[in-house]
Order: sequence, then C-alpha cells, then structure tokens
Amino acid sequence: MPDLALFPERYASLKTIRFYAGLELPFMHIGLWLLTWLVRFGVMPSLDKGASILLGLSRLFDCFGSDRSGFYMKLSGIASNGQKKSITFDLTARDGIGPYIPSTPAILLAKRLARGEITARGAQSCVGLITLPDYLGALDNKRISWGASIS
Repeated sequence: MPDLALFPERYASLKTIRFYAGLELPFMHIGLWLLTWLVRFGVMPSLDKGASILLGLSRLFDCFGSDRSGFYMKLSGIASNGQKKSITFDLTARDGIGPYIPSTPAILLAKRLARGEITARGAQSCVGLITLPDYLGALDNKRISWGASIS
C-alpha cells in the first residue's frame, strides 16, 4: 500500500500507521483472509497467480452484494497546540460508481497537467498536488456522500 510509505515521508512526526480493507460480504472477507494464511505459512508464494480465478468466483456472488462502496479513515494524534486531536472522514459511493473514488485524483492531475498548471514531470506521488476541496468538488455530481468530524 503506497500510503504506508508516503505518509511517514510527508509527516515526519507520524509514529504509527495502519491500513485495513474489507470486502462487503462477510463470508468472502473471511475466505480471503483464510487464503492469506496459505501464503503466510509458505504453502503458496502469493495469491497473484490465482487472482483471475478468485475474481471469477467472486462474481458468482455479486447478486448478494450491493452497488455501494466506501472509504473510512480515522486519524488521531497530538495537534500543534499539544492537545489530543482526532479526525474522522468517511465517504460512500452508490450506483456502482465506487471506482471514481481512487481514480478522481489521477483525472484531476491529468487536467491540471494539460492546462500547464503543474510543471513537475515524471513518476511521483501526487500527495499535496490536489486539495480536498478539489477532490470533493470533482465528485459533486456523482452519487457520493461524505462526512468529516474533528474532536
């Protein structure tokens, strides 16, 4: 996961970072988790070679899922004033448009490059090249809702 490498580079005071992901249907989530143990115990080098088979099998269960997807992030730590601070951000996509969530930054950057607004070239992280308002503005006309809270 790139965030696990990028965030510590960008935020030097970061002490701990964790990333979790899940599948909508619990039996698929648990099944995939169990398969990962085959890799952990060295029975299989990775699940990569079986990915197309697993994808095909997963499609058999599409009728039990929904067309919704989401993202949830919670950050906690010490603010610049020395007080504890927590930020929670969640985003839900409906009508099968979940792929817009991770692809929107690339679309925004491509448009900015085409307009000459970004002069940097070459492979690099896009961290800091778009703002949250830019991102959320690009999702305005989509069936995506989001919320954030700070405590």
